[in-house]
Amino acid sequence: MKLICPVCGKPLEKVNKEAICENNHHFDYAKSGYLNLLVSNKKIHGDDAAMVKARSLFLSSGAYGFLRDRIAQLAAGSEVLCDLGCGEGYYTSAFDANEKYGFDLSKDALKHAAKHDRDTHYTIASIFRLPLPDACADVCVTCFAPLAKEEIIRVLRPGGRFIFVTPGPKHLFEMKEVLYEHPYENEVSEPDTGMTLINREQIEQKFTCKQEELEALFAMTPYAWRTSKEDQARLKEKEQLEQKIAQAEQKERRYAIEQKILLREQSQLERKRRNHRIFSRGAMLESFLRKPLLITDDQVYELLKTAFHHPDVQSREMELLKEEIDAMNEEFPKKEAFSE
Repeated sequence: MKLICPVCGKPLEKVNKEAICENNHHFDYAKSGYLNLLVSNKKIHGDDAAMVKARSLFLSSGAYGFLRDRIAQLAAGSEVLCDLGCGEGYYTSAFDANEKYGFDLSKDALKHAAKHDRDTHYTIASIFRLPLPDACADVCVTCFAPLAKEEIIRVLRPGGRFIFVTPGPKHLFEMKEVLYEHPYENEVSEPDTGMTLINREQIEQKFTCKQEELEALFAMTPYAWRTSKEDQARLKEKEQLEQKIAQAEQKERRYAIEQKILLREQSQLERKRRNHRIFSRGAMLESFLRKPLLITDDQVYELLKTAFHHPDVQSREMELLKEEIDAMNEEFPKKEAFSE
C-alpha cells in the first residue's frame, strides 16, 4: 500500500480495520471498505446520496461506456494508478492496474465505490493534498473533476502518464436547448500544465435517454443546482414529449457526448520533478508523459552561472536567474555562492 499518514507523512500499514503509521496515528476503515484520511475540521463537500444514486442509475445504462472503455485502454498496463475525483468508481473499477487508488471527498460516493469494487483503495482525501509519497504512480486519471496540477506532478514517476477528461463543446447540448433560452457551448481551453501536447483525440457518441434515465442524468450534472424550477419543469415536459417522439421515430432523437484526448509531454529538471502525463475529462481527454531531462545538479549550477554573466541576458531574466541561484544556494549550501 502506497498511502501515507496525512499528519506526519509516514507510510501507513493496514492492521485489521485500521491504517496505522509508525508514529501511532490511527485511521479507521468504514464498513464498506473505504478509508477516511481527511483531517480537516471543515465541512466535507462532495456529492450527496441523492446525486450518487442518480449518477449510478444513469451510468448503469451504459451511455458513457464508450468513454470508460477508451480511458481504460489509455491506462492499460499500469503498475500503480491513481484516480483523482473518482466519485462512485464507475471509471476506476474498469482500469487494469496492479495497484489502484481512488480519491474523493464524498463519503456517499466512496461508500458505493468500495462496495462494488474491492480491487481499489478508495480514500476520502483532497485531490489537492494527496496522501501519497512523491513519484509513486505511473498513471493518474482525472475525469470530470478539477485539475490538481501540482499534486499530479508530484506523485507521478518519471515517464508516468496523466489522463484528463473534460466535456467537449456540445457535450449534452440537447439538454441545454431545453433548459435555456440561449443554450451555450462549453468553452474548450488548454489546461495550464506546463507540458507539451503529444496527442489530442475527440470522440463522440449519441444515446437515447428514457424518461427515468434523463431525470437521473439531469440530477448528476451541475445543471441540477444551476437551473430554476421553471426551467426544470420545462425539461420534465420535454422529456415526456421526447419519450413519445423517440418511440414514434424509433429512437432517432439522441443525446450527444463528446470527448477529446490530449497527450502532452514535458521535459523539466529532475530536481523539479517535471515530466510527461496523460489528461482526460468528460468530453475531452488529454495525455501527458513524465520524462525527466537528464542533467546533474552541478551542470545546472554551471549553466546558470554562465547564463548569468551572458551579455544578451536582459534585466528581467537576470532577476529570475538571481532567484534561481539564491534558491540553489539554499538547496546546496556546500556550493560557494557567486555574484555579478
